[in-house]
Amino acid sequence: MAREKDNSIQLGAMKYTVPKPELVDCISKKKLHCSPLSSAFVSESRRKGILPTLLREVLGARIMVKASIKHARASKTDPGCAPVGPEIGGQRHIRLYQRKLQREDAMCRGELGDVADAILGKGRETLERAITLVNEGNYGGARVIYGDTDSMFVLVAGATKAEAFAIGRRIADDVTKDNPTPVVLKLEKVYMGCVLETKKRYAGWMYESEDDEEGVLDAKGIETIRRDTCPVVAKVLERSLRLIFTRNWRGLSVYLNTKLSRLRDLPYTDFVFSKEYRGEYAENAAVPQRKVAL
Repeated sequence: MAREKDNSIQLGAMKYTVPKPELVDCISKKKLHCSPLSSAFVSESRRKGILPTLLREVLGARIMVKASIKHARASKTDPGCAPVGPEIGGQRHIRLYQRKLQREDAMCRGELGDVADAILGKGRETLERAITLVNEGNYGGARVIYGDTDSMFVLVAGATKAEAFAIGRRIADDVTKDNPTPVVLKLEKVYMGCVLETKKRYAGWMYESEDDEEGVLDAKGIETIRRDTCPVVAKVLERSLRLIFTRNWRGLSVYLNTKLSRLRDLPYTDFVFSKEYRGEYAENAAVPQRKVAL
């Protein structure tokens, strides 16, 4: 928090002075916590914060919705039920609101820049500590191959599905114990086959429990789920990924040869895409909107 020459603190629209006796009392009773970027916060027992309260309620709602979706997927008693997707029941709106609270405060730098920096800094510190714990721990040779914000991907080479779940639960429990309440690391899923393209762009053959007999394709940020890509790319990529993750190499070869040989027979609407042209690209960048503009 920005400190003025008169020892007052500027936080957003507020400007106040912390009484020295209160500050000394917080330090002596270890009720003061400093973020990696030197912003200081009192403990919850001293004063409960507004943002943590909001986040607990929003996160609780999101967990409840995800649990309901998982239960609906598992219970196939009613054949007339519609398929349950990952973004129904308001989950997408809850997720976006949660991210707005916990991470994208950084966009409001003019008002609460110190709070935004503290959130991002603490999140990074927590993630790095978890990565170190896994890489230096005894988890059957497991190592972190990707980490971003509040999640990490752990490679357990050669493990079966059951072994991967067992190791994942151990890691989740140990990371949770290494952090203060209410920080919790949850094992969400196991990928038996995964493609990490770039940051926030990946796909995998997902199992949510050991009891899942058949995996499902799970994709984040790639063309199969993006609205700005052309339909033919989304369809071909999704079908190809399914064949790759199920190791149907012969089927993949036949499918691609057939699809590519019939591209000219497809309607032009299958080739329409919508992307922003930003004007500045590397000379060898393979960006569709750049090629069209040139």
